[in-house]
Amino acid sequence: MTRQDGPLGVQPKQRGHEILAPLRLAGMDGKIKGVLDESTLLFERRDGKGLRIEINSIQRVRHHHIPMMPPSITWLGVITILLAARVLSGSIQLYALAFGTITIFTWLVGRRPTLCIDTKAGDRHILHGGDSLLLRAQMMINRLCDGKTIEEAREGLEELHRHSNYPTVRPLESVQLEAALINNEIVEEALTDENL
Repeated sequence: MTRQDGPLGVQPKQRGHEILAPLRLAGMDGKIKGVLDESTLLFERRDGKGLRIEINSIQRVRHHHIPMMPPSITWLGVITILLAARVLSGSIQLYALAFGTITIFTWLVGRRPTLCIDTKAGDRHILHGGDSLLLRAQMMINRLCDGKTIEEAREGLEELHRHSNYPTVRPLESVQLEAALINNEIVEEALTDENL
């Protein structure tokens, strides 16, 4: 058994790292924090348990959206619509038609952003989180796999929001201020037109 210095969990070097949070790792309960540095990618829960992946062992990183509903339930929705159209009648026909339509609509629209990390050992680790956070992680991991430093991997990713896809308060305030200025200009023009 090896001795570990510092708090529980595997800790990366404290300089030159990128923190990716909040994420969810498939098969692990609760939210996790990802810590990326030039040699490793660490996923760690609050209690210190985690997973370490060496950057040179990563074979492929894919960012895509998966349906939230399994395909078997979607097929059940298709079969229910066919039954409602051909076999059933009355109020049960309407319920079956509604169930089938909602199921197919949920399958088409309900997609979840996902990042799949495949290693050379044949492991696949699936992460869920915010779309912009996963896209940022994918781009940084791909750049680190190509041999770039952490600073070079960060270049050009400033536009990607780290924690939220929603606008912050400051941009909303500037939009409201511009709208108020435009409204004042319209009122002033209307008053000058009345005075003429």
